[in-house]
Amino acid sequence: MNTPYRFIAGAVCPQCRAEDRIVANDFSVKCVVCDFEEFREDQKAPASESMPKTLAQPIRFLKPSKNEEG
Repeated sequence: MNTPYRFIAGAVCPQCRAEDRIVANDFSVKCVVCDFEEFREDQKAPASESMPKTLAQPIRFLKPSKNEEG
């Protein structure tokens, strides 16, 4: 399955220094001017490893006492 390319705004080609001529998809980054191409390595960590290991705790809202109301 072919993944469509997206232009990367403000990106500069490392080979020909052309600006706004870089396209990327899930597998590679290319320059449409000089045919520079760089393949991406899969560096994404699984979601379970990238999430912090903290336990969520519910919060409780306290009503102010009558003495504290201004």
